[in-house]
Amino acid sequence: VVSTDACSSTNPEPAPLPPTSLTATQVDSDAHLSWTSSISDNVDVLLIYRNSQYFESVGAITETFTDTTVSIGVEYCYYLVVRTANNTDSEPSNTECLTIE
Repeated sequence: VVSTDACSSTNPEPAPLPPTSLTATQVDSDAHLSWTSSISDNVDVLLIYRNSQYFESVGAITETFTDTTVSIGVEYCYYLVVRTANNTDSEPSNTECLTIE
């Protein structure tokens, strides 16, 4: 008996490289984030996490973001993840924390 089932192997999409050099600084009463974009070609969106929870998404080549929803006296920790159009996520970037004064 000859099998007519065709086997297809698909390689999963490689994870994109994460953004690098994330910094978080206070500007006025806001948290200003800056970073170097991922060098991966297949990045679709950049996800910002605040205190380990998804917070906001921005364009893949964006390299700054200002969080205007922070409160004085509270510590905020941020990290970034990039996602491809096929929903493959990078590893997290470095984490940066600051307390708004």
